[in-house]
Amino acid sequence: MVSILIPVYNAAEFLRQCLDSIVSQTYQELQVVIIDDGSTDDSLSICEEYATKHAYFEVYHQENIGVAETRNRLLDHVAGDYVLFIDADDWIDPQMVEYLETKARTFHADIVTCHAFIFENDKVENNVSAAVFPVQEEVWDRERIVREFLGPNAFMHVLWSKLFDAKFVRNARFVKEISHGEDSLFVWQLFQKVEKVVMTTRKLYHYRMSATSITHQSFSLKKMSLLVACERIYEDTVRFWPQYVDFARANLCLANMQLLISAAQCNYKNKEQIQKLQRDFRKNLTCLKRVNLVDCRLLRKAIFLSHGYFLYRIMLLLRRVTVTV
Repeated sequence: MVSILIPVYNAAEFLRQCLDSIVSQTYQELQVVIIDDGSTDDSLSICEEYATKHAYFEVYHQENIGVAETRNRLLDHVAGDYVLFIDADDWIDPQMVEYLETKARTFHADIVTCHAFIFENDKVENNVSAAVFPVQEEVWDRERIVREFLGPNAFMHVLWSKLFDAKFVRNARFVKEISHGEDSLFVWQLFQKVEKVVMTTRKLYHYRMSATSITHQSFSLKKMSLLVACERIYEDTVRFWPQYVDFARANLCLANMQLLISAAQCNYKNKEQIQKLQRDFRKNLTCLKRVNLVDCRLLRKAIFLSHGYFLYRIMLLLRRVTVTV
């Protein structure tokens, strides 16, 4: 049985599409566990409607405590042999569970990970034909897994593209003090325990880039917890995988870059925090250039921000005024 875990918070607009994609699965040995985290829209009533129609749906409600702790409570309900996390505003292909479960059993894999279609403003951002890039499938040992996670393979960091053997996740926990990057840290901690991962480039998940992504939200100190996650990954790398320290430092630099860009877009004005981000970015910039984790255009923007953040913010403001006029 596959346990599908879904944290829900004010997702009524897209929730039916998510749940319909689960009901339509070709693989039906399912346990679907949903926790409504204090939604103020119709999310809970929609979930209860599906639970009434489908006996394998379990719906729970709680006061709002945040996604990390909600996922921890979801893990307490796991009864299946495998675990799949889905975000409430996303959806999955009808064959996704069957495909991943078959690969897990065939290769005796601890984790099977696939790729996804990325949607922003309802437009597909990475819809490249399989005829151009045929589906690849590889089996990785633990060292290859670590190398891919610390390298440029962004899909290794995300939670929602992976089918986990339940024995690895039942006692695993998300760090509730980390509100950004907690899923990446969770995946990293599991990768330290597994022996075999199957990677497929087949796109089975549909990820909706929403207002909850780090580049869309208003900026606050909570976002800085992304650096805590990256620092913990760096510390593990120094201790257990010293041959990949440059990659771990590059990921720290990349996190600083993402936060700087997000802060500028949100007109964040805390000078002390910005200067810290700038210093940390410049400190690890050599590693980021050496391992080539980011495209040149984005890197040039980040380098400019690391020296002239407030000038860049003024430029953004003037551009918005010009567009408005």
